[in-house]
Amino acid sequence: MGKKVIMFTNTMTAGGAERVMTNMVNFMVDDALFEKIDFSLLTTARGEDFYQLNERVTRRYLDHKVRALPTLLKPFRFFQRLISLRKLIREEVPTSIISFLENVNLLNILACLGTETNSIISIRNDPRKNEIGVVLSILRKFLYPLAGLLVVQTQEVEKWSMENNLNKNTVVIPNSVKIPEESWAQENKSDVFRFVAAGRLVEQKGFDLLIKAAEKLSQKGLSFQVDIFGKGALKKKLQSMIQENSLNEIVSLKGVTKELNKELLDSDTFILSSRYEGFPNVLLEAMSLGVPSISFNCKSGPSDIISNEEDGLLVNDGDIDSLAIAMEKMIKETTRREEMGLKARQNMKRYEISRIMEIWKRYL
Repeated sequence: MGKKVIMFTNTMTAGGAERVMTNMVNFMVDDALFEKIDFSLLTTARGEDFYQLNERVTRRYLDHKVRALPTLLKPFRFFQRLISLRKLIREEVPTSIISFLENVNLLNILACLGTETNSIISIRNDPRKNEIGVVLSILRKFLYPLAGLLVVQTQEVEKWSMENNLNKNTVVIPNSVKIPEESWAQENKSDVFRFVAAGRLVEQKGFDLLIKAAEKLSQKGLSFQVDIFGKGALKKKLQSMIQENSLNEIVSLKGVTKELNKELLDSDTFILSSRYEGFPNVLLEAMSLGVPSISFNCKSGPSDIISNEEDGLLVNDGDIDSLAIAMEKMIKETTRREEMGLKARQNMKRYEISRIMEIWKRYL
């Protein structure tokens, strides 16, 4: 009998972790390297999948077996899901369950205890910055050491894991990217220079900092626009910032798009303005297209991806003035920008999905 591996997360809505899991399972069901392994994708909640799944992927929902609860009893849903997951493990005896995100990681660990199934959990954000609350933090401290394997995305987070005794079996596996056939055309698309940013409209992604940098840059009299793709709780706050700074003609909140690659190809520069990251998938995607990119040098992720002044620009973490200066540099230095785009596409081959999935294969 071949191996069975279940990929497990909360939902498959628009997001970086969801995009990575989709790319992983789509690759694994088609590649000869994994031909003796049966893969399925499990989420706790049922909902529409934002990213397209390979038709060969078996799609499953844990909440199919979970009864609806009154609002006051919603905290007990975790235990309902735990019981359902343990039942699934007993019935199917998967070789491994690979989970992304904190609460799902906890379900994975507890459900696999005392069984033949290996729990492989993954931290997808910088745990030194990502606030998960007191309860989850305590549970993580006591339960993560019980996982069969902890996957992190950078050596910095691996070091943090070992220093905090999170799990002795911690390995670094960065995000992967599919190098697309299309690439960024090396000329301005129009008279107006176009910056693109993308992510959830939340504090972490720092779009308020990007708007402030755009306001500073607008005072230089340069012609440019900033298009931000994504949705989230801060939409009204960000829109108010745009209006208060008279940036309506410059900065736009574009909502979610399923054609982000097209928007990147139609841009002149990509910007990552995050306060913290895990291993930013959208930066990988932009650079794999050859799109010149700017990023804050936040603690985890960007400096692993960008070689400053070679294939992109890293600016001081959270420094709005430095971001505005980098944006001005991209507008004015056409030849240098194009050279960085070419180098970016070449350098992202080290994260090409076939290479990264060979690392995952060692642990399945």
